[in-house]
Amino acid sequence: MVINLPFSFFDDSVNLSYTESVKQIVFKLILVCILGSFCLTAYNPVVNLVAFSGIVFIYLNTIIKKDCFSLIIQLFFANHYVFGNDKGGLFNIAVLVAMLLCSLSGRKIFTAPSSFSNSFKGLLLILFAFQILSLTSNPHASIMGKVAGLLSFSGIILLIYQLSKVPIRKIDIIRFLYILFLFTCFEFVISLNQKYNFINLNTPLLPKEEANVEYELDFFRSMGPFMDYEAYAEYSLSLIALLLPGILSGSFKKISNKLFYMTVGITIISFLSIVLTITRSSLFILPVVIIFILFNQNKRLNLKAIFPYLIIIGVGFAVNLQLKVFDISAFIERSQEMKIKRLSDVTSGSEINRGEIFAYAFEKIRRTKGLIGEGYFANPPDYNTVHFDTPKPTIGDYHNLYLSVIVFWGGIGAACFIMIFLISIYKGILARRRKGITAFDADMLLGFNTLFIFFLLNQYKIIFLRESNYTIVILLFLVIYSGLVKKVTSPGFKLVISE
Repeated sequence: MVINLPFSFFDDSVNLSYTESVKQIVFKLILVCILGSFCLTAYNPVVNLVAFSGIVFIYLNTIIKKDCFSLIIQLFFANHYVFGNDKGGLFNIAVLVAMLLCSLSGRKIFTAPSSFSNSFKGLLLILFAFQILSLTSNPHASIMGKVAGLLSFSGIILLIYQLSKVPIRKIDIIRFLYILFLFTCFEFVISLNQKYNFINLNTPLLPKEEANVEYELDFFRSMGPFMDYEAYAEYSLSLIALLLPGILSGSFKKISNKLFYMTVGITIISFLSIVLTITRSSLFILPVVIIFILFNQNKRLNLKAIFPYLIIIGVGFAVNLQLKVFDISAFIERSQEMKIKRLSDVTSGSEINRGEIFAYAFEKIRRTKGLIGEGYFANPPDYNTVHFDTPKPTIGDYHNLYLSVIVFWGGIGAACFIMIFLISIYKGILARRRKGITAFDADMLLGFNTLFIFFLLNQYKIIFLRESNYTIVILLFLVIYSGLVKKVTSPGFKLVISE
């Protein structure tokens, strides 16, 4: 006799024996980040090698334990630090080496099917082909630069493909959210210290900007561990979009009060982080994000669950009126300089402080006629030298994803790259509509749907491809999103009972 059981029949929140605890993951993450700071070129190569070997060992230990979602968590948070990009993606290389060593030992870990659809994988292959074509036809990059660019891009694709085979369980998402809270608090300390300098240190783990940096209207802008205020603001907005559905519906509270208040804390800290960055695009998009989520939640809003949330926000605003720690007026003063009268003022960049940068990108596209680009380079010196003709440009990216990917891979390659995100969003929207979906999964899917929809909108002014560490942060979001979609849409299990 065969009995069909829905996927939700199985309690995937059970902590299996091989699952690393939050404390274990945090401990490993701290070690990885400390070791990573010793891999900077400022240290002796022997020190670099020893520290790198330590990172590989930690990752290998996690892989051998078969807790590969712990590996995703460690990689995700370690890549928040810019020093992870010092050699074109330090932590990403370490994971690939750990995977290789595991494979050579005969262990088969990543054996499950990928959560990426066939169309997704096909687009990745086409994009890889355009990376090869673009690098081959690029007359400006050195041979070593081209080899490094190809290896870096190949490593990124291989890494996210392998990690897309990791099953996503409820316990995994919960562990991720717990560590997200801890890391968000630490990021906030970094951001506050950058502005108020209450900790007189400037280290890789507690970074500050270089002296004499010029800002528009002389407003100081905190940058968090990303050392980029726009990336930090965009990331903070993404966290609010991801978590707000579960807060508003009360599904997080049904799991535990601790999870609920942690996620509330993350969203409040993320909002304050946006304020500290004084990034207009992220702050102005935030109300639209909230309206979008409210509209999609319909009758699932739980006013009882969000009442404490509203009290915390109200008290926070009242306190800030007296202390003025967070000055929102800076956004108004910066915006008064803008005189947008027509769409061309935005598309040309003339009224959003992007005119000269956009013009440079259009000139790059004109040179190649938009057919084949100049290639993607994960190593900062190669990226800057090829795309901006100098190892140390004043502004190191085009501040526009859509122009940048055409510069990198041409029109067709750029379309493939954007379609990867659009396909994921489409599948996420369909998955959320499935019957029998749990409230927790539905809210997480709405969060990811919202995150990536507004992520693509925000990319008109911000690019995430300049630094391979931030690239991996976003792509790991995509991996978790894809795994969650697969979890929800997987067919029911069959229980066979012998008669």
